[in-house]
Amino acid sequence: MSVTVAKKIVSLQCGFFWEKADRSRGMPTIKWDIIQRPKNQGGLGVSNLVLKNMAFLFKWWWSLNLIGLESCGGGGVWTDIMQIGGKNKELLGVFREGLQLIVGNGNRTISMEVSTLTVGAGGGAGAVELPAKAYLNQQGQGVGVLDSSGFSKLWKGPTPPRVKLLCWFVMHEILNTRERLLSCGVVPQPECMLCGKLPESVHHLFFGCEHAWKVWSFVLKEFNVMWGWPGESLKCFESWFGRNVRNNYKERWVRYFFAVIWSLWKGRNKMIFNEELFSVKSAINEVVVCVNYWSRPLAPLG
Repeated sequence: MSVTVAKKIVSLQCGFFWEKADRSRGMPTIKWDIIQRPKNQGGLGVSNLVLKNMAFLFKWWWSLNLIGLESCGGGGVWTDIMQIGGKNKELLGVFREGLQLIVGNGNRTISMEVSTLTVGAGGGAGAVELPAKAYLNQQGQGVGVLDSSGFSKLWKGPTPPRVKLLCWFVMHEILNTRERLLSCGVVPQPECMLCGKLPESVHHLFFGCEHAWKVWSFVLKEFNVMWGWPGESLKCFESWFGRNVRNNYKERWVRYFFAVIWSLWKGRNKMIFNEELFSVKSAINEVVVCVNYWSRPLAPLG
C-alpha cells in the first residue's frame, strides 16, 4: 500500500483510542509508540502499519536483488519496488543497519547440532557464548532477545477484556485521576475522592488510600495473607501475581486483584458522576460478585 494510505489507517487507529463520542479529539493519556509495543512489553500490540508496509516493500526489494528483476517479467510494480533503495537512501541505511543474521538451534539442519554459538577471535578471552537463536548484527555482535515482562500475565488473566484494559492503564499509571486532571487544569484540587486527604495519584487511589486498603484487607483475610504494597503500581501487580498460591486457589487469587481494581474505579466514578457516597461494604460486595461471576463456567456454543 502507499505511504499515504498507511498513514490514514494509523490516523483512524489513533481516533479509535482518543476521539470522544462526538468525534472530537480527546486528551491522549499515553504515547502512541507505547500502544504499538507488543503486549508482553507493556503495549497493546497495535501494529505500526507505516513501518510494516515499508518492511514488506524492502523484503520484496531484497528478494528481487537476489533473483533479478527479469525473473519477475520486469516492468510495472516490480520496477517501482526496485527503485525504493535509490529513492530513499535514509530508509535504505536503516534497513542495512537493522539487517540481522538469525542463528537457529539446528533443529531443522541435519548436519548441524549446536546449543551455543561462540563469537570472537579464535574463541579466546574476547569470545562470547550466545544461546541458540541469538540475534547477530552485521558486525557479528549479539543483540539479544527481549524477554517477556509482567505485562504478559495481565492479558492471560481470567477476567473480561475491559477489566484487563483498566489494569493496563493502572500498571502504566496513566488514568485520569484528580492529580493528573489538576496538572491539565481540569479540576482545582488534587485530593483523593475516597479519603479526601492525599493527592489522588493512581498508586494512592488503588493501593495507598485507607479505604482502598480496607477492601484489600478483606481479600487478604480470605487467604490469610500478610501484605505490603511496593511504591509503584506495576510492582504491585507483579508482587501479587508472583505470590505463591496453591494451584486450586491461583485463579481466584488473580481474579480478586482484577475485581478490587474494577470495584474501586467504579466506586470512585460513581462519586463523581452519580454523586453517590463511597461505601467500603458496597465495594467489597462488588468484588465478591465480580469474582463469582467471572468464575462461572461458560455456556456451550450453539
